Amino acid sequence: MQDSKISVLITSFNAEKFISDTIKSVLNQTYKNYQIIIIDNKSTDNTVKIINSFSDKKILLKCLDKTYGQTAALN
Repeated sequence: MQDSKISVLITSFNAEKFISDTIKSVLNQTYKNYQIIIIDNKSTDNTVKIINSFSDKKILLKCLDKTYGQTAALN
């Protein structure tokens, strides 16, 4: 039986202090059939730069054009 692919959904807003550890935590899981979808809520710090420093193809970054808040970003 093939493992189901899952999506890990992360929202970020000015998360430069934590985003690297967050991504590494997911990448270090033993389950490997997943993708990480990160929705950046118009960060003004280095969050997007840090996310882009990861070269893993499992990471998909979507940058919003304005700050919507976490709930709207998740939708």
